[in-house]
Amino acid sequence: YLTVYPNGKKKWEFRFVSPVYNKRRTLRLGDLEFLSLSEARDEVFALNKMLCKGLDPIEEKRKSELEEKEQSEVEYRLNNRITFSQLYEEFAAFCSTSFGGSMPRWMPYTRQKHDERFGNHVLPYIGLKAVEDITEDDITEILLAIQSRGTLSIRDKVKQVLSAVFQFAFDKKY
Repeated sequence: YLTVYPNGKKKWEFRFVSPVYNKRRTLRLGDLEFLSLSEARDEVFALNKMLCKGLDPIEEKRKSELEEKEQSEVEYRLNNRITFSQLYEEFAAFCSTSFGGSMPRWMPYTRQKHDERFGNHVLPYIGLKAVEDITEDDITEILLAIQSRGTLSIRDKVKQVLSAVFQFAFDKKY
């Protein structure tokens, strides 16, 4: 049907009895200026096929819109994943910043030492990996590599900062 509204707008509508709810329902197909008669007929033909299968076109449209939204959220998360080096930089900046006049958690010398340790021992291995792709095996491998060089104090400090970085990521919901 072509419905003409009091404001002068003309829209194509598909009126049907829902096989799911057994009620009369109306689905707007589009504006007359953007949807021609032949395109509206093609859409109605497809919607009638859905009705013959026992599907409600409005419910199917809602399902497909929900699926598209979920898919776009998944794609957004995949395209905007944070790497470990980005996470470390954000964490280091957070620790080096003072809040409310208090002393920062890391002084400049401490930040420099942690940057050196991570630049030498951690970032070359997992710096480009997405945070959610890092496994316990990756961390264990890094710590064992540091330990094999005989530098236990560096291993312990790296482990402590790694733990804090991942806690930071958990709190930020990365």
